[in-house]
Amino acid sequence: MLEDAGANLGAYVMGRNMFGGGPGPWTDEPWNGWWGGNPPFHLPVFVVTHHARQPLVCDGGTTFTFVTDGAEAAVAQAREAAAGRDVMIAGGSTVARQCLAAGLVDELRLDLVPVLLGDGVRLDETHLILILEFPSAEDADRVAREVGGPWMRAHITPLLAGDTDRSLAEVIASAGA
Repeated sequence: MLEDAGANLGAYVMGRNMFGGGPGPWTDEPWNGWWGGNPPFHLPVFVVTHHARQPLVCDGGTTFTFVTDGAEAAVAQAREAAAGRDVMIAGGSTVARQCLAAGLVDELRLDLVPVLLGDGVRLDETHLILILEFPSAEDADRVAREVGGPWMRAHITPLLAGDTDRSLAEVIASAGA
């Protein structure tokens, strides 16, 4: 599904849980991600964490940079690295919520698939307007083959508490609903 992100993608931001390695300080042999030596990103990835670490350079053009200054700093670094291209928040929910609350998200795209993952962190702690876009039959068939089940995409337009510049009707109209 990373291919669907678009040709204009220039960098990623993710949280420590998405990168992996467990909570707390890095060990003597730090975790190097779920993806092996050649992660699927092939672009700079900025990992929000409380624990400093040297960048991890991987095959295929992926470099993980560990940012201890918070989600806003990670997005700023990612935007600089992206050089005018898009920045994708690749997860998890905590970093996505922080970016939404800071007004850093233009569009949030959720791909919902029926997969049981166990525990997790809620995304819906902010006030969001959810606009559902049903996939074309071709896209639904392709993704169903990839993930092994039905698929739906949600576009979310942030409407944060205190957002008095736009009415609900304006937000829905701007989202194309």
